[in-house]
Amino acid sequence: MRSGSGGGRRAAPATGRCGPGSLLLLLLLALGPVLPAADAVAQSSRQGRSEQSQEPRIGAEAAADRVRAATGGRVLGVQLRGGERPVYVVRVLLAEGRVRNYRVDAVSGRLQD
Repeated sequence: MRSGSGGGRRAAPATGRCGPGSLLLLLLLALGPVLPAADAVAQSSRQGRSEQSQEPRIGAEAAADRVRAATGGRVLGVQLRGGERPVYVVRVLLAEGRVRNYRVDAVSGRLQD
C-alpha cells in the first residue's frame, strides 16, 4: 500500500470556472428584474408612435353614434377626412328638417362642432 493515497478518489481542485448551465442561471437571475421594464419601455414607444401618426382610433360607426346621441338626428352618412389630424364628417338630418355636418376627431372621438 502506498502511503497518503487514502484509498479514495481525490476531489478536483476548485478553478473558479462555471459551467454553461451556471452562467445561464446567473444571467437569468441578473436580467429577471430588467426584462419587464424593457417590455414596458417598448410598449410605451409603440404607443407614442401611434399618437404621433394620428391614426384613427374610433370607427365610423362610433363617430355616427356620438353625433346621433348629441343631436337626436338621423345620420345620413359618415366620411373620414385625413390630414394632420383625421376627422369624421358626419352628415345628419335634424328634427327641424335641416341637414348639418358635424366633425368628430378620429383620434380622440371628441365632437368638434
